[in-house]
Amino acid sequence: MAHVVKQFSFHHIPEDDGDPVRQLNNDSTAVSEYLGELLRFLKDETTVRKFIFEAEREPEAKAKLSTLPNPMEFDVAADVLAKRLSQKQKEVEAGTIKVQAGDLLTLFFEMDGQPFILLAKLEQVSFLNRATWKKDSGFPFEKNRLLKTCLCELSQEDDKWLVGEVSIYDSSSQFRRFWWKDFLELTELTDDAKNSQRAYSAWKKLLEDHVKPKSKLDYHILRNTIGYFFRSPNHYVHKEAVQQLLGNYKPESAVLDKASLIAKAEKLPQQSKALDKRFDERFSIDPKACNVRLRPIHLTAEIDLVLKAPVEHLTGTRTIHEYHWPRARRFSGF
Repeated sequence: MAHVVKQFSFHHIPEDDGDPVRQLNNDSTAVSEYLGELLRFLKDETTVRKFIFEAEREPEAKAKLSTLPNPMEFDVAADVLAKRLSQKQKEVEAGTIKVQAGDLLTLFFEMDGQPFILLAKLEQVSFLNRATWKKDSGFPFEKNRLLKTCLCELSQEDDKWLVGEVSIYDSSSQFRRFWWKDFLELTELTDDAKNSQRAYSAWKKLLEDHVKPKSKLDYHILRNTIGYFFRSPNHYVHKEAVQQLLGNYKPESAVLDKASLIAKAEKLPQQSKALDKRFDERFSIDPKACNVRLRPIHLTAEIDLVLKAPVEHLTGTRTIHEYHWPRARRFSGF
């Protein structure tokens, strides 16, 4: 993964009413190493959602992003974006929301020949400077401190820079609207309803393709477990969902390879994207969009087993013949 940094800018975003201040952007080996670490982190990050700028609109953020690749306009555009972020954060904080403090990195770079713009809100940390023995602040190498991130794909048409698909990363449990909606004025490619329906469909197809042919009992148990999962309006994080649905599950059939199934489940969002049935790694489940139908397990022509809650290991539960049924009372007449 070869990257080439073209231009960058750091802006300090004060917590008071002051305006953002552009720091002296002196290039150095340490700065190059730090930027490289951030880009490597983004490459491996999976908690991302996709957005676009509506074609018929030209909001301020989009206009400035498209001018950043021009060397003579980079600093001015970066200043405008930093001031806009500061203003939007103050507007949000006028209500009940508290926005975590952070500084803004604006970066124009190429990755394997593809141009990108990166906007990243970075958390600063305080430390004791052992050279000056004074309290100082900065960005640590050892731990990722990305709070909010916007990665824009760029292309050129008739010497004009165009902003394509936008990837948004967020360190919080949910994607904050002030960042993608208020600050950047983006439009979601997928919303919670679409994410829920597509993720549920992808999970069902996984079971139909890789579990049902090997073990119908495991298929029915896992299908109902997934159904219960998508019936609840919880927050969906794909890594956690894979662990919750499959991590502790004990297959009823020895033929079923759980490790292989987990590996396939982990790749569901990427595979779905290739099929134009994309869903994000993180969203809030909309149960109505899933249309979940739980199916009973057919035991005999007369008996169906209905699971009223997820069952991790059916063989470990008490079966019908183990229960002590009350004796029928003798009919004594009138």
